[in-house]
Parts: sequence; C-alpha cells; structure tokens
Amino acid sequence: MFKCKSLVIIIFSIYSMLLALPNYSLDFDGENDWAGGSANSSLDVSGSNRLTLSAWVKVNDFSNPQMIFVYGDVGIGNQYSLSTTTEGLLYFVTAGANGSPGSFEDGTNNTSITPLNVDQWHHVAVSYDGDDVKIYLDGTLDFQHNIVDNFPQNTGSFCK
Repeated sequence: MFKCKSLVIIIFSIYSMLLALPNYSLDFDGENDWAGGSANSSLDVSGSNRLTLSAWVKVNDFSNPQMIFVYGDVGIGNQYSLSTTTEGLLYFVTAGANGSPGSFEDGTNNTSITPLNVDQWHHVAVSYDGDDVKIYLDGTLDFQHNIVDNFPQNTGSFCK
C-alpha cells in the first residue's frame, strides 16, 4: 500500500509542476496574426545558396495573399519568402523583379500547380539545391523549375 501512495504522490507532483510551467506556444485565430523578430544569421542563405523551408498551414480564405514565411530587410526586399496567392497556390519569391538576378524567375513564376484547400491542413515545402526550385504539397513534388541563380545577401527580420 505504501508503494502505491508514493507513486500517486509522485505522479500528482509531476502533473502539478507541468501545470505551473509557463506557456510559450503561439495561438493564431486567423485575424491579423503574425510572429516576427530579428533573424539569426543562419537564415541568411546567400553563402550556401541552398534553402529548404517547410510548414504546416491551414488557410481560411484566399481573398488576399497569405504570407507563410518571409526573411529579409523590411523596405529593402526579401531574401526569400513563401506565400499563397489569391488562387490558393504556393508562391516562392526572392528579391528582384522576374528575370532579374536573384529573382529565381526567368519569366516563369515559382508557383505550385495544385491549389491548397480552404480549411484543411497541408504540409508545404520549398527547396532550392543550386539547380532547381521545388515546391512540395503534402509530401508530393508539385512544381519544379530548373534555374541557376544566387540568393542576394540580405539580413534582417523574419515573420510568420
């Protein structure tokens, strides 16, 4: 009987300690929500010229483009970003106008083929390996664009 009481007290103590821990999670209700901050230099990929981003997303509507992740100086241009279009497509964009150095676009937008579904969780990813921009939707390659380009040097902040 003594062993059982001790176990119950230990379990109750651990549970009580867990309830007392501060909550560092983020909770988004879908209305004007974002997280941002100063970026660690490891987000600057201009040295390696390689990138992989992935996220779980659930979009409520596509009436406006939705930013998933942005890295770069505000007002100067982003080194890279992943967003959705008003058609529900994923869009990977970097600094510069389409066709300019560092844009990773040569007349072709880096946009997924398959649109996301509203109110459904999706795993999305984009990668650049030095030769190809690839966009994945729910683990399946959805878009591939062969282009050799370089990320511009850019430090600053991130959001989303």
